[in-house]
Amino acid sequence: MIGASFMRVLMALAFVTASVASGKAAGAPTYDTILGKWCGTKANPNWVNLLITRDALTITHLPNNVVNKLNIDHFEFTGATVMIHYLAAGALKGVPGNNPYRVSYGDFGADGKTMVQLHNSVQPRDAYYTRC
Repeated sequence: MIGASFMRVLMALAFVTASVASGKAAGAPTYDTILGKWCGTKANPNWVNLLITRDALTITHLPNNVVNKLNIDHFEFTGATVMIHYLAAGALKGVPGNNPYRVSYGDFGADGKTMVQLHNSVQPRDAYYTRC
């Protein structure tokens, strides 16, 4: 009996240690979750591809391939979402500028290959992305 309880404690400790070592708590996004290339779908309100680095949010507007690179001020990790605070001339067009804006992403797939840009006052519905 004591052996089984001890084994359960050891397994729980191993799980917690593995979670901490990987830098991810269950369901909590990190930089690894959000950084990289993301391809949008034609069904999105604004069809774009994204390249997210620690310093820049690069938006490729499709299908004309116009590229805008926005400076990122900071990231905010809250629960299961990531909010990117960036500087732009206007929130909708993604044109470089000096005005502060923010965009939130969530619903990250367990496999790290999908995410959703959450709707807001500028974008009235969610936009879906997959890793490129």
